Amino acid sequence: MRPALLSAAVGAAIAGCSPPPTGFAALGDFELRFSNINSGFAEATFDYDSQKRGCQTLGDDFTAAANGNPASVSEGAVEKGAMFRPDGCIFPSVTFSRPLPVDGSVSLVMNAGPEQVVAEIEGMGNTLTGVPMVTPGEVIHAGQRLQIALGAGYELATWPTFAGIDTDGTNLGHLARVVPPVDGIMEVLLPSDLAPGRQHVTVVATIAPNFTSCEGPARGCHWNPIGGLTASLVVSFEVQP
Repeated sequence: MRPALLSAAVGAAIAGCSPPPTGFAALGDFELRFSNINSGFAEATFDYDSQKRGCQTLGDDFTAAANGNPASVSEGAVEKGAMFRPDGCIFPSVTFSRPLPVDGSVSLVMNAGPEQVVAEIEGMGNTLTGVPMVTPGEVIHAGQRLQIALGAGYELATWPTFAGIDTDGTNLGHLARVVPPVDGIMEVLLPSDLAPGRQHVTVVATIAPNFTSCEGPARGCHWNPIGGLTASLVVSFEVQP
């Protein structure tokens, strides 16, 4: 065999025996999809074309950190009959803590081998703050409008039309109508049958986080609309007879 043909044959053999891609490259053109788990945690899933690529997993060198703190990772798996995944592919994912302030941000850094994926997200907190607007000596009665001065980040929330109110020491709750905030002031219409004593108004609002950076995913970073992000406002006040 001529040297040129021999070299070509050896090159073809080497190419044909090259190892499959590892790390994030094994997922092909993936998307990083975020969803809410509960008030304290969120999840980022590596969403790839499993029909084209087959089930893929990341190695034990897959690590992640949120704001510098280690985050829990799942390398992915093949589990026939997996719920919501008829192809049996369980995608790799990262579970991380959310900050408390609603306007808090998360820097999520993920590594697999020499590759790195980074997502920077604003508005990831789970706690809204507020205080009742009452003057010294003023009393609060059932049936009145309670004004609440909201803290930083309130403008990130989409406010519901109802809030829950419960009394200290009981599980009996009320619903109260909410007037969306204007210039940081929200109104709650207290029920007329609200009992005297210490009360707590709870408002659960929807938050829309903002991706300020998304480096690595070919199809970008997106929030899963099914697992909406929420933040809670809890304000205590005293009702007088």
